[in-house]
Amino acid sequence: MAYIKIGTPFNEIMHKEFEILYSPGKEAFYAGIYQCDLCSLEIVHPGKCELPRKNKDDAHSHRWRLLVSIIKPFPVIPIEDINPMQ
Repeated sequence: MAYIKIGTPFNEIMHKEFEILYSPGKEAFYAGIYQCDLCSLEIVHPGKCELPRKNKDDAHSHRWRLLVSIIKPFPVIPIEDINPMQ
């Protein structure tokens, strides 16, 4: 179970990505915390790569679901527009 500090700026949103169940080894686009629907194991995933496969110690193959993420990425600021002296 992911925990958050009370008063933090988190928002609930309805997004189809939170409803998708991923098989082990499938690529997940979004970075975030993924949770196994079978055993509640949670992992931090960088996004745009494969989700973990079953380890030899796992009793089952995992079914991963996105639990916490930044669905709308921060705006990209071109490096030439950043002035460190401001």
